Amino acid sequence: MSKTQKEKFDNLDFDNLPDHMVSEFELIQEKTDNFQDEDAVEIFKRNFDYLYYQAEKKYPTGLKDYVPPAPTPEELEAKRLKDEKLEKLKKLASEYSEETQTEKQSNP
Repeated sequence: MSKTQKEKFDNLDFDNLPDHMVSEFELIQEKTDNFQDEDAVEIFKRNFDYLYYQAEKKYPTGLKDYVPPAPTPEELEAKRLKDEKLEKLKKLASEYSEETQTEKQSNP
């Protein structure tokens, strides 16, 4: 079942949409009397649907029901390698810090 304009409007997360889109959505809400005026809803239908489509395509996080896609195997492997490198760097930094402390203590 297709969502109504009111349901779509309620699904919008204005914090994650650009201001110009927010103002357009709010204007449509105002002009349709919060989607209660059926004639006005029909008049703004095309604009609303296009604007909502743009939000879905360009700003998917602007929809409350957005679910990010699962990472690909390549992305997971890249993250694993990055995490491995980070751990090695932390270990080296820790060892260097310990060596520096030891040298300072033995050479006051």
